[in-house]
Amino acid sequence: MKILSLYILRSIAAPTLLVAFALLAVSSIMELVDELQTAERGGYGAGVALQFVALKLPNSIYELSPTIMLIGALLGLGALASSSELIVMRAAGMSQLRLAMAAALSGLMFAVAVFAMGDWLVPKTHQMSFDLRSEARYGGTRFGEGGAWFREDNRYIFIQEIFSEERLGKVHIYGFDDRYRLTGALAAERAKFDDERWQLESVRMSTVEDEQVHVSVHPQMDWLVTVSPEILRLSVVRPASLTTAGLWRYASYLSNNGLDAADYWTAWWRKLAMPITVVVMSLVAVPFVSGSRRSGGAGQRLFVGILLGVGFFLLNEIVASSGQVYGLPPFVTALLPTAVAFTAALVWLRRFS
Repeated sequence: MKILSLYILRSIAAPTLLVAFALLAVSSIMELVDELQTAERGGYGAGVALQFVALKLPNSIYELSPTIMLIGALLGLGALASSSELIVMRAAGMSQLRLAMAAALSGLMFAVAVFAMGDWLVPKTHQMSFDLRSEARYGGTRFGEGGAWFREDNRYIFIQEIFSEERLGKVHIYGFDDRYRLTGALAAERAKFDDERWQLESVRMSTVEDEQVHVSVHPQMDWLVTVSPEILRLSVVRPASLTTAGLWRYASYLSNNGLDAADYWTAWWRKLAMPITVVVMSLVAVPFVSGSRRSGGAGQRLFVGILLGVGFFLLNEIVASSGQVYGLPPFVTALLPTAVAFTAALVWLRRFS
């Protein structure tokens, strides 16, 4: 049976790679067309647009991985069914469960590669692509464009200019009491991180006491906060450009300071759910092929695979949007579509077992 399992694994792996190349080509062409239009408006050339799309290829593979696995498994197992090889395997004593486990093994191997790509390669290339576009449009990387807000207890911090993880400009801090009355404000022209602490420069501090405002000016001042350079970097990077550990750290920071971390927790759960989803998609293909036996060709299976893949993608996005509207827990919005697909696969497997 090990030989048959390896044979099934090889039969699924080859079409899965072909599907990955095909879907990646279609996705890249569509994204290149859109990026060329952006390049025309932004004033940079087609060469930068090509590099931008190339750097986003790992992210495209990552996002399409469930659909790639589903279609690849359908084509691979479908080819075995069309040539009656599945019938011979079943006659030789291979159970439906064993067939499903062999398909799941191929999904597991692909899932491991997808998780590694999503946690190591995608964060780097995704951020590099937007840095490249920013360099082309503005003549430099605009780290943290638009500034960033933070909260620590009753203090609210706005950093208007972020030049790097350790160099800031125009820092504003507002303090409030327990009744949300303003107790003071601070404005610094610059800030730099040195010896595990921030140093503010050209500081103007206003303190509210007894309905009077007292103003003092300081050339330099230490700034003792928990906003480390790492938290600062995580706050201005897109969730897709963060690793699993980075998402966990920043979402925990937001939660510990009473800020809305739903988007980052959802992104963290979806990263964890992605390899599980890939394995589930390999299982979804088994009952469909087993039920069809030799009926239908590769074109039909490809069409069904695309429909199922698009349907799952839409379900995933609908659940994610609904979760934000109705305040569902992030792990529910991330895992519910996969749980639905897994349940459907189990019911279908029992039907054809």
